[in-house]
Amino acid sequence: MNKMASITKYLASRQLMFESLFKHLPKSGDVLVELFCGSCSVALNIDYNHYILNDANLELIVLFVRCINNPDKLVEDLKTLFVERHNTPGAYMSLRGQYNSLINHHEVLCNKINFCYI
Repeated sequence: MNKMASITKYLASRQLMFESLFKHLPKSGDVLVELFCGSCSVALNIDYNHYILNDANLELIVLFVRCINNPDKLVEDLKTLFVERHNTPGAYMSLRGQYNSLINHHEVLCNKINFCYI
């Protein structure tokens, strides 16, 4: 099976469990409901008419909504992060420190592009 990869590297991704998981799911249907969508690896690789995706991680949901509503702007924003000067341990730690220093959801949502990089 050719799998579509998520844009995120998510710790709890079900991507490694594809083969065994898909044996138990209908390959197509009307509505797929995922209570904890994580990286959306299941939804990306199964053919349903509608998807209801949920996760406790608000930043993750905002990222996916942005993928749906404004993918071109997301790609442009990501291009500013995935550049040679950020490809060092120090640069990564700096961006991670900036993200981790945010103290509330509003600040995180305003800086949501770092979430994708981290």
